[in-house]
Amino acid sequence: MASLPWDITVNILCRLPVKDLLRYRSVSKPWRSLIDGPDFIKMHLNNSMEMSSNLGIVIRDCDLHWVDLGTLDSAVKLRHPIGKQGDGTEVLGSCHGLLVLLNIDDDVALWNPSTRRYRKLPVSDIEFPPGNFPIVQFIVYGFGYDPISDDYKLVRMVQFFGDDGEDSFDSEVKIYSAKSNTWKRISDFPHYLRYKRGFGKLANNALHWVVSRKPLSDVSKLVFALDLVTEEYWQVPLPDFRDENLHINVEALGGSLCLLCNYVSDDPDADWGSASDHVDMWIMREYGVKESWTKFCTVVPSYVIGSFSYVFPIAYLKNGNQVLMNKNGEKFIVYDLESEKAKSVSKRWLSLIDGPDFIKMHLNNSIETSSNLGVVISNLMLYWVDLDLLDSAVKLNHHPLRGDSDESEVVGSCHELLALWNSDCDAAIWNPSTRSYDYKLVRIVLFFGDEGEDSFESEVKIYSAKSNAWKRISDLPYYLRFSCVHGAYTNNALHWVVSRKPMSDPSNFVLALDLMTEEYREVLLPDCKDAVDFMNVEVLGGSLSLLCNYGVDNPELDWQAASDHFDLWVMKEYGSGSQVLMNKNALLDLMMMVDLLVGSEEIKIASRDDFPLSRIQTGVIGKLKKVYITLEVDSGKGLARTYPK
Repeated sequence: MASLPWDITVNILCRLPVKDLLRYRSVSKPWRSLIDGPDFIKMHLNNSMEMSSNLGIVIRDCDLHWVDLGTLDSAVKLRHPIGKQGDGTEVLGSCHGLLVLLNIDDDVALWNPSTRRYRKLPVSDIEFPPGNFPIVQFIVYGFGYDPISDDYKLVRMVQFFGDDGEDSFDSEVKIYSAKSNTWKRISDFPHYLRYKRGFGKLANNALHWVVSRKPLSDVSKLVFALDLVTEEYWQVPLPDFRDENLHINVEALGGSLCLLCNYVSDDPDADWGSASDHVDMWIMREYGVKESWTKFCTVVPSYVIGSFSYVFPIAYLKNGNQVLMNKNGEKFIVYDLESEKAKSVSKRWLSLIDGPDFIKMHLNNSIETSSNLGVVISNLMLYWVDLDLLDSAVKLNHHPLRGDSDESEVVGSCHELLALWNSDCDAAIWNPSTRSYDYKLVRIVLFFGDEGEDSFESEVKIYSAKSNAWKRISDLPYYLRFSCVHGAYTNNALHWVVSRKPMSDPSNFVLALDLMTEEYREVLLPDCKDAVDFMNVEVLGGSLSLLCNYGVDNPELDWQAASDHFDLWVMKEYGSGSQVLMNKNALLDLMMMVDLLVGSEEIKIASRDDFPLSRIQTGVIGKLKKVYITLEVDSGKGLARTYPK
């Protein structure tokens, strides 16, 4: 059989993974000589970078593991050449498939995990500066490639504390050359390193660190680079970002310099362990040009990602539209730049989780098992509270209507979707977990007339996310009793308390708008007492509930007036009613004692001490085994408790 031309053979071989090439070295002497040659090694490296093939990441815990970026389905344990397995060997840097390792004995080695070849670096003693600098504060490294001299270089930077004041510091910088296998000292680093574990990030043949001019008196945030070709320092121009309550750091993404602006939500003077509000990620498209900085991504805490102290990019995946990221050094996520969604790292799960059938299945399961439940608190800003924990509130400041005032109102919710409205009259339907838009939003505008006290008119429009369009439907036939109460959603309908006239006929009843037929209908009410001063509707465990407020001391006042007691009715079967009785309200040190009789319909509040209530909102945790009640007291502050404990 005729053999392939040599140039075609070389072209095929340079596209293969390294592990295959190592086996093919034994095919023949010409193949061995080719594969081991420096020209073929460079050709294979360049082809891998151009095609984004043969890429992987090394994960370090107690051991080192290799993960193929093409599959992301398994981690292969690496048996490194220095130290024992599990001794916490550290990776000081990586470049072109080479790793620099440091073990607990301070041995440093240059290692190629694909070929298993390595070289231990010669020892270079630390040279203490003259004067009062007795303490080594920390040592950082950086590793990269000098294309002019075709040399791999390791930079070691030592920072010293002085005793001449809080701003006293000095440094020692040495560079190791793999070509000469020697260390040499270069000029000292001119600024103070901000992070003691901030290894230099390689981009455009330079290593980068976050620095300040002084440790304490001048903590301005700067980025300095060490050019591996000229071995000189220079300051990198930064984009115009909001410089308050944030930490900055640098990473490399796709060979370009990346700036991370981590805006913290608690103490701006805290370190990177503080809770993050969101992280803006910038990338320098043209190296050294300030105007080329582009903010390409904003990562925020969400249901999928959870809360975090920091998150940073690792690498683009093969399609270029997804970025593999690391959260808190504990979890890997895949972030889609187009949809702005975080996904599982398993590609086999991505199409499943994004599919409409799985979404419906997950939703139905969550409803049936009363799992994945939470509440959104709206108080100028939006917060998410997990109902299984009730231990913290996560700020939801990545919603689509966020502006300078950051004041948005939740006007309705359904199946984890929120309908938002802001002071600029912008509206959006938003999924806090996935940021997707869906379903219907109803807007009712009520007009006062000038033809008497009963003169009013309305306009009702429905937004359809499917068509992304508004349409007007028939006007609301009755008068809305409460201007700040949004429609209560259950059984595919929205519900409001209305009256036939504003003044002459203020009798209360409940009107529903069916979202399927887009028609109004009156809801049958239970035989409650005629002396109801105010009533409202809520949703309890997916069922429509009616709150009857009795004994208001001043009927001219609204729901802020002191109440004698509430009756709570729950419509167990849509279209009929059954009573859940709440006796005279009572609070002792703002704590309620609730006895929920599971399987029956009665909820009792033990009377300990009178405390005026203005409003009660109810919800369900589990299958009516717990009830959470939100109270708005006369002081205007809210209280949320779950019962039983």
